[in-house]
Amino acid sequence: MGLGTNEDITYLNVSDGKLRQRVDANTEGAKNRSGSVNGKDYSVWELVYPSVDGYIKSIAYREHDTYGNSWNVKLQDSNGEIFMVSLKEKSNYFQRFAELLPNIDFSKPVVLKPYSIPIKGKEYKNQGLTVEQGGSKLASYYKTWDSKTEKTTLKNGMEDFNFAKADGKDERDILKIKLIKFLRAETDKQIERLVDYLDTAPATPSNSDEGDDDLPF
Repeated sequence: MGLGTNEDITYLNVSDGKLRQRVDANTEGAKNRSGSVNGKDYSVWELVYPSVDGYIKSIAYREHDTYGNSWNVKLQDSNGEIFMVSLKEKSNYFQRFAELLPNIDFSKPVVLKPYSIPIKGKEYKNQGLTVEQGGSKLASYYKTWDSKTEKTTLKNGMEDFNFAKADGKDERDILKIKLIKFLRAETDKQIERLVDYLDTAPATPSNSDEGDDDLPF
């Protein structure tokens, strides 16, 4: 299970549909990635993974004035290895995770798989995160898709955040803020559920909920 690393804790960020561990340039298998975010250039060396699995041990919220807020999901695999996955709050990766979170059984391991799929004729990509348990992908707690009618039914308090009908960037930004606020409150409820479960679950080793150095990507 997990990534097979022997380190006490492995910090992972998500970018372009992959889990990325920041490492030194001389690390075997490391790949360089560079670019610019918010006018700031970066160049980092990373180990890249398609997925990570383990039992969810904590979900923590972090605020950052420069790089934005994020949610850190701590996983522990069957070997006792710890992985901290950082999901930027404004990203589709966190938003998708938050939609699936209420359907997660905390007594069972999960597999987190980010994805980034190009869309023909579009500059942006279809990005998100799947969560698997028992070999099956979990469905959204807030939406049901009917393939026959090709319509989505909202449930469990989810509002209709229809970005396609938004009139311009300002209206889309307002919808985004409302969506994040909704998912933040819902995630807080799930953290309470996780804490309640862990209070009665067998004790396991724990590490700090603090994430790696904040990254803008």
